[in-house]
Amino acid sequence: MSAIALFLALLGGRACASHRMVLTYEPALVELTGVLDLQTFPGPPNYESIQGGDEIERHFYLKLESPIDVLPKGEHPTIDNPEAERNVQILQLAISGEDELLWDRFRKAGKGGRVKIKGTLFHRFTGHHHSRVLLSVDQMDSIGFRPEED
Repeated sequence: MSAIALFLALLGGRACASHRMVLTYEPALVELTGVLDLQTFPGPPNYESIQGGDEIERHFYLKLESPIDVLPKGEHPTIDNPEAERNVQILQLAISGEDELLWDRFRKAGKGGRVKIKGTLFHRFTGHHHSRVLLSVDQMDSIGFRPEED
């Protein structure tokens, strides 16, 4: 009897995990909602310590309201073997350096601003990528602010 209960519990846990939205890497267009966050990491030359002389790298991130799974589908235009990533809760945002209007909108929305972002997903592939999956931003709409957390 306990083996059956264990089997049902495991099956139920798997079913809960499968309720996450499943998305694919570029070129598929996605729309995700979450909270903006600005994080700082050490950059070149060693990617280890800002105090030790590495450059400062600041990037915007999207903390998702609900985790997602990202799976490869067909041929991937950027890298040969994109990896499946499960339970993704935060995405580094890739924003074109030439798109000053978009950068200005991110600055105005600020840390803690709730946003809806449209773009494409890709897997990390350099030392500048600090999340497993990144979101290349095409469009962003501000949808308010989250309440301050203590």
